[in-house]
Amino acid sequence: MSQRVTHLLIWLLLALLLASVGVFLWLIRPEPPRPGIIPENIERVTPGMKADEVEQLLGLKCPPRMRAISASDAGLNVPEAAVWALLFSDKECDIWVYLDADDTVLGCEGVGDRCHLPGWQLRLTRRLAPEER
Repeated sequence: MSQRVTHLLIWLLLALLLASVGVFLWLIRPEPPRPGIIPENIERVTPGMKADEVEQLLGLKCPPRMRAISASDAGLNVPEAAVWALLFSDKECDIWVYLDADDTVLGCEGVGDRCHLPGWQLRLTRRLAPEER
């Protein structure tokens, strides 16, 4: 082969490698935020939010409030100042949101086997074979 053909093949292989890396990175990128009781939304519920902001974030109406003491009896990490606890429950995980007397979020936690953020393998699987949501 001539030197020109060799250089052309090297550039084509580099371009193919770069394109493959780009497609792979696009496939494993984090999904945009979506409403629902999903692990990603546990991180988005932050102290200082109001209960209605949590409703908007999750896309659900607040469940009936229960005394925070009942959540601590269940072995959860309830903040000391918490008066109310909200339990948002779904097939993926449960989200406990702890409120003070003014309906301000003091903290939240996810409970369940599927309450961890998805790794790149799971994100890749979701991109290649999207499930009905």
